[in-house]
Amino acid sequence: MLLEGTKPTVYRTIEIPENATFFDLHMVIQITFNWYDAHLHEFRKNNLLISDPEFYDDDMYEFEDEKLVDENEMQISEILQSPKDKIKYLYDFGDSWELSVSLEKIIDAKEGVAYPHCIRGKRCAPPEDVGGVWGF
Repeated sequence: MLLEGTKPTVYRTIEIPENATFFDLHMVIQITFNWYDAHLHEFRKNNLLISDPEFYDDDMYEFEDEKLVDENEMQISEILQSPKDKIKYLYDFGDSWELSVSLEKIIDAKEGVAYPHCIRGKRCAPPEDVGGVWGF
């Protein structure tokens, strides 16, 4: 997961179970970036919007060419299937934190390892409500 627009780069590499949902991934991002899940979020790929449907009021948001999918029902493995597959994660629509989430590789689970598992990362993540990349 690469936090877009940061220089030097802020990123995390996570091992996550094959059956994890996008809600699970959202929570992993919140924990590994030390955020508080205090803002709206969504995942986007092409015309697919993966989020909590309760965030979207039909009167406020029109899904012309987009399909809204419940993040609790869609597994990550349904979208990220091959190395280099990517999806965007947007958190805090005011600060507009955008992460590029990509699949590096698929590995077998290791006995005795608790998942999800952060295996690599660089730099502290920005604190909440600092005005986005510009404020950071």
